[in-house]
Amino acid sequence: MPHINSRYIRKGGIEGEFSIKDFVVFTGDGKLKHVSVYWEATVALALILDEAHAHAIAAADEPLDESDPEAAFVQIENRKILQVSDTCLIKANIFCLLVGFVEYAMLEVYSLVFGGPPLERRPDLKKHILPPLQARGVVSDTPAAYEKYVSNNRDAVRNAFLHGRWGQLKATTAPIELYDVFAGIVSYLGAVELNLRKQGFNP
Repeated sequence: MPHINSRYIRKGGIEGEFSIKDFVVFTGDGKLKHVSVYWEATVALALILDEAHAHAIAAADEPLDESDPEAAFVQIENRKILQVSDTCLIKANIFCLLVGFVEYAMLEVYSLVFGGPPLERRPDLKKHILPPLQARGVVSDTPAAYEKYVSNNRDAVRNAFLHGRWGQLKATTAPIELYDVFAGIVSYLGAVELNLRKQGFNP
């Protein structure tokens, strides 16, 4: 079963089925148009990972062919392997992909505002990118959706995934709904875009 599901929304005069393909960032033809292309690529890759994984699980869950013991054994082993990736790895992969996109997007925002990237050889989002943007008013109050679904999970998931603490991934990713992560990122970058336009930038 896929981990990225569509939502039926009825709110504020909007009603219908919405998928992550409906989410957009920096939609104009301004200086950050290239970021929207990377966003679309991120969405596409996330869906490819999720859907291919779901198809693999569905194939492994097909009834066993008892007339071919070797094929049946392989299928049973595949079920075990995919159960691990389904409960521990697939959501972590997609979540970390999205966190990486946010860092990329904010680095591009920084370059737009300050005329180039930070001077540090390996700029850190929390130390070198966000504070100057907050001081300029480009990054202001964090939308609740971003805080809840992205910020509050970022360090736990990323650190467990990247630093080999994979035994923790099932617990850290279980409560995360990936649709909400996508929505949180869009709300965050939408607020950034609005602040940029208020300051005369053309993102």
